[in-house]
Amino acid sequence: MPSQRKVAATHAIEIDLAHELGLRLKQSYELLSKQVGGYDNLGFTKQDHKNYLRTKRQKDMEYGEAASLGEYFSRQFKENPSYYFATQVDCEELITNIFWADARMIIDYSHFGDVITFDTTYSTNRDARPLGVFLGLNHHRETVVFGDQDATMSAAIKVVMPKTYHALCSWHMWQNAEKHLGHLLKNESQFNNDFLACIYEYDGEDEFLTAWNEMLDKYDIHENKWLIDLFKLKEKWAQAYVKRTFTAGMKTTQLSESFNADLKDCLRTNLIIVDFLTHFERVVNQKRDKELEVEYNSRQKFPRLKLKSSPMLKQTEVEEVMEFSILERNVSQTHSYVVGVFNQYGKYEVMWNPLDETLSCSCRKFESFGVLCRHGLKVLDVLDIKLILNRYITKRWRRDAKDGSGKNCTTHNI
Repeated sequence: MPSQRKVAATHAIEIDLAHELGLRLKQSYELLSKQVGGYDNLGFTKQDHKNYLRTKRQKDMEYGEAASLGEYFSRQFKENPSYYFATQVDCEELITNIFWADARMIIDYSHFGDVITFDTTYSTNRDARPLGVFLGLNHHRETVVFGDQDATMSAAIKVVMPKTYHALCSWHMWQNAEKHLGHLLKNESQFNNDFLACIYEYDGEDEFLTAWNEMLDKYDIHENKWLIDLFKLKEKWAQAYVKRTFTAGMKTTQLSESFNADLKDCLRTNLIIVDFLTHFERVVNQKRDKELEVEYNSRQKFPRLKLKSSPMLKQTEVEEVMEFSILERNVSQTHSYVVGVFNQYGKYEVMWNPLDETLSCSCRKFESFGVLCRHGLKVLDVLDIKLILNRYITKRWRRDAKDGSGKNCTTHNI
């Protein structure tokens, strides 16, 4: 009988917990039924379960969504005064935008804010409110601003982050290429390879410009407006220019898209904003727990040397590098190189200054990634320099990257 059905207090607690963990109503209801030996023993139906959640949501929203949001942020700030949040309202005093960052996010940004991705392609609910997440890459590579070819975003970055280098996501570029150059991508056209080569393969500016013009001639696409506009932004996507800036090896917003996939599992169109924030907090905590596990393992274990005889890899400072495997691979590949003085430029040119003991390579691997390239390591080997100078062991990739204070984080009014 409907009058006899009731969600018991103990079940209510479990329903609330399942909801906070992001379980869907069907999953939550099935879990409760198994605990009591079947649906018949629950004492309420799935509709009662749904009604309970709706009533609870209405009670939580008694003073409106804005008030609930304010209460949530106030509670977070009370727990940690370093918690930061800001809201933007329209002419009718309705909230249009929200920005927030907890203390851990601010600290992480101070250490690893040199390379971040920003993506707003994931809409969270029925009101089409987009979620924009700033994601960075720590010294474990567990999960510059990388975005798509958006004029509004580019203009905003110039105002809010005037000293930031804004690179274009190569994946978004390819998606746009399919829209504007679809006829050239059909039937296994060679254009695909030529276009990708212009993005990734040419380290020298002259090489890139020559290849770009040859591609335009080959496919008679000099008048294509999208390519004309894209070329104007070449400093934001072509390897010949992007390699001049530290990007930690990132070329796409894949970090953001991976994070959005994790959010999609727990976000639904019927979530109110406070529920969304609660679920978002849970996903972030899961990421942090994984990072803590990796951090613990890295401090308990030192890398196993594959090249037992290499003194470069036996330095204490080198063993502290989280990107040790990449460095070791670069050292191993030095055996495949021949160093000499040529009358013309080879593929890469390495310069060594013995006066100030500085090394530079035209591939710019150290400048863009923070780890010495195989070409530079080969030259050091030929010069009988068996230790890597400390200046080329960047703290960015060390185990102790988060020890000490990070950079000051300045705020901007947006």
